[in-house]
Amino acid sequence: MSVKKDSALPSRFLPPPPPEDNVKRALNHYGDVRREDGKISRKTGRDVQFATIVTPEFKKWMKEEAKRRGKKQCVLLEDMRAAYLKVQAEKVR
Repeated sequence: MSVKKDSALPSRFLPPPPPEDNVKRALNHYGDVRREDGKISRKTGRDVQFATIVTPEFKKWMKEEAKRRGKKQCVLLEDMRAAYLKVQAEKVR
């Protein structure tokens, strides 16, 4: 029995071709990156999770409102916090 060259093998036995450079770059930078201290560094610069229990209606509203405004939910929460602090500061006056 003789050994066949790679080119003689059917394509199902050959490894897939290497990805293009832009695909390779995208795969290397896909998702979250873990920093040296073990925390996850996200593109938004936020690395702390905030878990809370809310009603299904609030969750739906939050997702829809963030999508409507073209923002991430974390940015919408920060905007809500800023508005709350502004209202509370006006009540103190």
